[in-house]
Amino acid sequence: MFKKIGFKLIFAVSVATILIIGIYAYINIHSQTDVLLDEVERHSNQLSETVISSTRYEMLLNNRSHISETIRTIGRQAFIQEVRILNKEGITIYSSDSTAIGHTVDKKADACYACHTANEPLESLPIKERTRIYTLPEDSTRLL
Repeated sequence: MFKKIGFKLIFAVSVATILIIGIYAYINIHSQTDVLLDEVERHSNQLSETVISSTRYEMLLNNRSHISETIRTIGRQAFIQEVRILNKEGITIYSSDSTAIGHTVDKKADACYACHTANEPLESLPIKERTRIYTLPEDSTRLL
């Protein structure tokens, strides 16, 4: 079967083509995944900045009912699981989930460790370091 040169040539070209296409597909999918994740991180940062700017004036006026309503409204969006505002001690003061209000966040949790690894928390973090991706064990959904 491998005695004819035509068959050998077709076989070699086919293997090389499949190998090249496979490598290209792997690199392309990996690159597209990174770009998509960067976009999601950018949009989540925009959303958090929107929450901050939407509630800033009401916080200056100490209008708690309006702040709570704004947070609940944002939290009702289809792909937003929860919105929380914490005070400096890590206590949830506003949340789209009313049962979370008053609870203290564990500063050793995944969401907090980037800022709270030292005794003094950082004032700010670069956008790339602000986001965390979690996988829920129940249904393997990823959260940002």
